[in-house]
Amino acid sequence: MMIKSGFRNFVDTASEIRPEVDGSFAQSMIPFGVQYLDRALSGIFPNDLIIVGAATGAGKSELATTIALHNAELGNRVAFFALEAHHGEIELRTKFKLYARQMRERNMLPPSFGYEDFILGRYTAELQPFVTYVESYIAERFSCIDVFYRDKAFSSKDFEREFAAISGKDIKLCVIDHLHYFDFEGDNENQAISDIMKKIKDMSQVTGIPVILVGHLRKRERGTHQLVPNADDFMGTSNISKIATKVITMSSGGVVDKDPSCFYTYMRVAKNRYGSRAIHYVARGIFDTRVNDYVSKRWALGKLTNMDSKFEGLDEDNFPSWYKERAK
Repeated sequence: MMIKSGFRNFVDTASEIRPEVDGSFAQSMIPFGVQYLDRALSGIFPNDLIIVGAATGAGKSELATTIALHNAELGNRVAFFALEAHHGEIELRTKFKLYARQMRERNMLPPSFGYEDFILGRYTAELQPFVTYVESYIAERFSCIDVFYRDKAFSSKDFEREFAAISGKDIKLCVIDHLHYFDFEGDNENQAISDIMKKIKDMSQVTGIPVILVGHLRKRERGTHQLVPNADDFMGTSNISKIATKVITMSSGGVVDKDPSCFYTYMRVAKNRYGSRAIHYVARGIFDTRVNDYVSKRWALGKLTNMDSKFEGLDEDNFPSWYKERAK
């Protein structure tokens, strides 16, 4: 009896797959919508499993939301698993950004404005002139994003069921916030997390839908002064970074120019399965808590010095060639 094999001849496959000449791979790639990441990683590839890690409050959920909203605005259908958020939170945070953007453009943004003030209705009168604009903007720009909120225990089997339900809807990106909010049975947390990662990776590979996955980092040991985490700092098993195709880590720095609403944000590509050039650099941006967004689309590029505890920015003349080329 002939045993069916999954092997294929190398030459046959090589002759069928020709992204280097037909551009098929680039055509199926989608952007991050964050200048530094699009330059450092070119974009989000099909089948990517990209894990984003940062300490609590460092902006990993905001980054995931920014990527999701940017793609939805481009017409790329996005499935957002908001496992940590309360019902409607992603929509509320998006409204907050839009209101804050309108107020900032008109120099009407109160110095103490923030998301907490927004949801508590402390600036209702100031926001009133922009209600129609915000509601219309959302209706016109964000019809391509669907959000799933958990209202009970959520296991890898639940994810598999929900993912299968959306996979036929031409989904271009799946965002999961986040890994450590999956529920599992048994006492071996590391094994459970590894299994969840493998399940997500398998489904991404089969469907061709890339995944942005947010994860917690381990609490730093006392006396550790590393400015930006690395790929091995995720809470739980080291398989998290091993299974991912790309790893992005973030950290929050000090206040910018004594402005209590603006903080430095550091970002690094800790792993890229398709190339290692970017992993030797770190980017620094400025995050404004009054608008929950980056102040400028430009990021400072640099390296870590002094035992990885200090950021040293590079002059533009010293930017690596790959960074300059992708800026064109």
